[in-house]
Amino acid sequence: CQSLFKTHIGRAALLRGGIIWRLAVSNVSTSDVLAGPSHHALEGKGIVRSNGHGGFLVDDALSIDEVDAICGHYDVY
Repeated sequence: CQSLFKTHIGRAALLRGGIIWRLAVSNVSTSDVLAGPSHHALEGKGIVRSNGHGGFLVDDALSIDEVDAICGHYDVY
């Protein structure tokens, strides 16, 4: 799980808040969050929102699979 936090996933986890934030906070520096969106988000793999003035805002986001990995979710068949 710690290796996940060294990627864009760590920044997105801190932005997510809640239990996801709590699991990530000891592994991700605040400077990573303040640095702005990662290259991953800027390539169209993050969340996109309208800024209300005809432009768009982009930021890192977590997929369901990434949330599951952070929380230690696994399926048993």
